[in-house]
Amino acid sequence: GNDSGENSTWSPLGPALRGSIDGNDQFGGSISFNDDGTLLAIGAGNDNINSEGAGRVSIYEFDESLGEWIPFSDDLLGSTTSAFGSSITLDRTGSQLVVGAPESDRKGSRSGEAFLYNL
Repeated sequence: GNDSGENSTWSPLGPALRGSIDGNDQFGGSISFNDDGTLLAIGAGNDNINSEGAGRVSIYEFDESLGEWIPFSDDLLGSTTSAFGSSITLDRTGSQLVVGAPESDRKGSRSGEAFLYNL
């Protein structure tokens, strides 16, 4: 059930986060955050920043004093046409991240890979 009340409204937590100006990177195609909502991982499975269709994952931390999301670390980048970041999951504490790259060819054509990171 909904116990938030009939007149409840959603309000944004900081300004919107956006993908690259090149477009078609699918920024936001996968999203995960930790239990307290202070860390946010955003996948862009078709990002071309590293190479064509390599993909990227950006991780942000909410800064309450600024009221905005700031980069938590360098972006994680995939290999050519791997679609790295098409699926992502942060654990409850935000200390581990799993990233899927379903189009990776390292073990055979489009065999896929999953990567585990400690943050």
